[in-house]
Amino acid sequence: IDCYIDSIIYKNFYYEIIIKKNVKKLDFIEKRIVFFGNSDSGKSTLISILCGNDYDNGSGSARLSLFNHKHEMFTGITSSISIQTFDKNNKKIALIDLPGKNKYKKTKYYGLLSYDPELAIIVLDNNTTIKNIKHIYLILRFLNIPIQFVKTKDDLIDPIKNINLPEIDQLISVSCVDGSNIELLKERISKDYTILINNKDNKDKKDKYLSESLLDNATIFQISEVYYLTDLGLIVSGILLSGELETMMKMKLGPFTNENKYYDIIISSIHCYQTPYNKLIQDHIGTIVIKFKNSKINIKDIYNKISKNCYLSNYELYLNDIVHCKIKYLSDNRLKDNKKIMIYLRNNIVEGEILELDNIIDDKFDIKCKIKLNKFTFIKTFDKFIFDNGIYKGFGLIY
Repeated sequence: IDCYIDSIIYKNFYYEIIIKKNVKKLDFIEKRIVFFGNSDSGKSTLISILCGNDYDNGSGSARLSLFNHKHEMFTGITSSISIQTFDKNNKKIALIDLPGKNKYKKTKYYGLLSYDPELAIIVLDNNTTIKNIKHIYLILRFLNIPIQFVKTKDDLIDPIKNINLPEIDQLISVSCVDGSNIELLKERISKDYTILINNKDNKDKKDKYLSESLLDNATIFQISEVYYLTDLGLIVSGILLSGELETMMKMKLGPFTNENKYYDIIISSIHCYQTPYNKLIQDHIGTIVIKFKNSKINIKDIYNKISKNCYLSNYELYLNDIVHCKIKYLSDNRLKDNKKIMIYLRNNIVEGEILELDNIIDDKFDIKCKIKLNKFTFIKTFDKFIFDNGIYKGFGLIY
């Protein structure tokens, strides 16, 4: 173990020697890729093979290492978010497996918006139709996320039917049984992608940069998962939206929705893909062990109250429960005043009530409206969101 002696203190007939492990510097580029597709299209199996596990036996043996729950092993259906990695061209490629079944759409949207992916892979099989994928395809285009189509089960030789989309020309067919084209796919997804946009999308690009510039002086770590271990205390994982995070740095944990409260904490340790680091840089996923400045706080009680839509930040975030937005429909049902929708925005899942709805003439949006959220939420101008409660479906832009 690569270590060093931090201190030697003489105490009543013995020496206290503190030995610390040398911490690596974060020296890699991270690229996050989300996987979409029908249930049983082979997403989990493909991720397992890409990450170097044994080829599949044709019955889904390769995917077993990705499942988080026992029922997933028995049914073969992904219901939670799983992240696996491989290294390529000095990049850490993080493959994010999302559920395919509509039953788990909350988890799917949460994974898409909270991990800020740089590429989306839509996995096709012999049963995929344009109807199956059109909804998520339009959302990805709205979010300006590049798309790569991949056809699995290539050893079955059935063609893809009637999917006439621009990116389909770059389709890669792979087999998880004999490994054909797996290396080609790894090489392709490790490279930088260019987004297929036209002139009318240029404003969206400016909006994205402006939104990022609002965070220039802030350090904000967006929490996606929360854990509690008796010997370590409270542990959070997520992505650093802005700034840099260092060990022993003083931060605030919150907001706790019911009381809009923040707790003063200290960053005890930082891990990135199970490796300890002394600093986490912007746009990287990390796991943080935190210590509370007030040692009398009941950490187990905090763990029971904390939600996944909290943040670590160097200041108390401005929260809002009223937003103005433009909306594009993805279903035939049309919203009316006082209708309620379920909104997915980064790591937030909130209910909103439509107020002051107006139709607009625009090739990108159908209406503009005011939305009253059911809880105060951290929202920035030009944030993009998805809404889907089964009846009303679409996406929107905060302005």
